[in-house]
Amino acid sequence: MFAINQIKARWMLFVWLALAGFILPALGCALPTEEPLWTPETPKQYTAEVQTVYEVYVLVDEAGNVVPFESPYAYGVTANMRYVLRFWDVGQRGAEGYDAAAIYRVYTPIRVEGIHNESDYTAEEQAAIYARTSFPTTEVKLHDLVFEGGPRGHFWGTNSETGKPINGYLEWREDAWEMHAVFYEDIKQDYLVLGEEVFYNWP
Repeated sequence: MFAINQIKARWMLFVWLALAGFILPALGCALPTEEPLWTPETPKQYTAEVQTVYEVYVLVDEAGNVVPFESPYAYGVTANMRYVLRFWDVGQRGAEGYDAAAIYRVYTPIRVEGIHNESDYTAEEQAAIYARTSFPTTEVKLHDLVFEGGPRGHFWGTNSETGKPINGYLEWREDAWEMHAVFYEDIKQDYLVLGEEVFYNWP
């Protein structure tokens, strides 16, 4: 009797092992697996601008490039200044380097207001300098940001001037058919994302 029970026990163990060999792999296939986040095949960089243009006084070198106030300069000029944001559509989705975003101040000088060491120039040279209207545009990076990616992504970083955190998000405005980057912490700015095909290749 004991021998029969041993045979039955071994047979049951064999059956359970066989079932486990078939069932467990099947269950493993059925378990949900986390798919990687979708990323575009070709990442695209976007530019967004605050629509307000400010008139500011800046210093420029001989070529007309804006320089810091403590640097050597040639002229003091009035310039149009606007805020520009640049970011990639991928962000933190496995595409290394594409999560970097930044806000810039962009200066376009429009007229000369003063000449450094004006006495070094003749009257004719001064007149020519004051009549100048052609200058290069200078971009100065203001804040480094991180963008998490996608049409509903978020921005975050640190204000380079105050040390406070910056936060923002993308907002699609159906009524105007526009994408905006809206910053709500520390800086309060609304950027219009330029381009007619904003995030066109996202599912």
